[in-house]
Amino acid sequence: MAQMLSLDSIEAYGDYEFTLLSLVSSARPHTIAWGINRALGIRLKKAEDILFNFKNGSEMSISNYLFETEYTTVQLFENRAVEYKEI
Repeated sequence: MAQMLSLDSIEAYGDYEFTLLSLVSSARPHTIAWGINRALGIRLKKAEDILFNFKNGSEMSISNYLFETEYTTVQLFENRAVEYKEI
């Protein structure tokens, strides 16, 4: 089951501090996660896919990998849809 996000109802309150990194690669997400795990000594694990619901009724599912500690979150996700359903 995918994690559900509705793009017309996302709200954020307060100040957030984070670093956003972008990678360009033709490698599969699990291969990138493996490389990041080795390089950083962390353990990104496959998490639920993220499901975006758009106002026009279409849906997009993207692959999601996650590593969390008490103070740190590292998340890797694909900007290419695993599945896209247009209405």
